[in-house]
Amino acid sequence: MANPSQVCYIPPSPRRAGDTDYRFNSDLGFMSGWTEDEIKEMLEKLRHQHRNLDYMINKLEDQGSDMLTIQRLKKRKLQLKDLVARLESMLIPDIIA
Repeated sequence: MANPSQVCYIPPSPRRAGDTDYRFNSDLGFMSGWTEDEIKEMLEKLRHQHRNLDYMINKLEDQGSDMLTIQRLKKRKLQLKDLVARLESMLIPDIIA
């Protein structure tokens, strides 16, 4: 079984001290200003990580592993799902009424 930190990489938050990425939008809580291709690439990676977490969680539950570890993985999986939803919403054009 792979170590969760090796399989489930999520890029670090740009909110670290000294980070100056101009694409960070504090209203959205993640990077904005990405091109459509960059967003699609990130979505693909995040979906892959989400599938990996799902597989790992199922394996750990079958083995009867530590519930705390499983809960942490489930929380990480939910965070990925939320991030995927936010990125997908960036691909939908704004409709001006």
